[in-house]
Amino acid sequence: MSNLRSAFLSSPAVHRSPVAVVTLALAIAYLAAAPAQASTQPKHALGNQATLQQPPAKPPAGKAAVAPPAPSHGACTPLAGKLPMELALRHFVKVAVPLPRRFLIAAGTDSALSDTDMKALVAEFGPTYYYAGSEASKAKLRDKLTTIGPWPVMLIVKRSDKKVGTTLEIIRLGGHYVTGEFDGKSAITREYTLTCGVDGWILKGVKEEKGA
Repeated sequence: MSNLRSAFLSSPAVHRSPVAVVTLALAIAYLAAAPAQASTQPKHALGNQATLQQPPAKPPAGKAAVAPPAPSHGACTPLAGKLPMELALRHFVKVAVPLPRRFLIAAGTDSALSDTDMKALVAEFGPTYYYAGSEASKAKLRDKLTTIGPWPVMLIVKRSDKKVGTTLEIIRLGGHYVTGEFDGKSAITREYTLTCGVDGWILKGVKEEKGA
């Protein structure tokens, strides 16, 4: 730029023509501004392009990327709704013929329901009694139930309760009627398959055991 200006000023034509002097001044101003614009614009455009093409962040050296946590089975906790035995009992009682209105639990045996299950039975279906002790105690309870009214009474028996991990449970329920016109009649034994779903335990299948 300085060489061009010196050569132009030393030219005899410049001193003879004022127009030439003005032309020189304009040319110098233009050339001085043009490099600045040319150098600024590409840098700005490159900066935008670099931002758009920025690669995704990587974990720090020595640390592996952490995968999202797998879904848990927290929905199948005691505080999240009915438990497997409650669901099985509900079906077992509702399909029984005749429909039992009083219930007996063989306390002190492997086939007895837990206190929690017994409370659920009372809350949804009716009075429930422990059926245990001597034969004299059992006879006294049977007499009491007979005087209360002609309600079908069923002794419910937990035949088995198999848990497979934390998401599957297989329950078998049976029993028989006590007192009244149905005294001694056996209830159909049923097998219940329950699984853990998104919203809690789900009754997935029921199978009758013939002759049981």
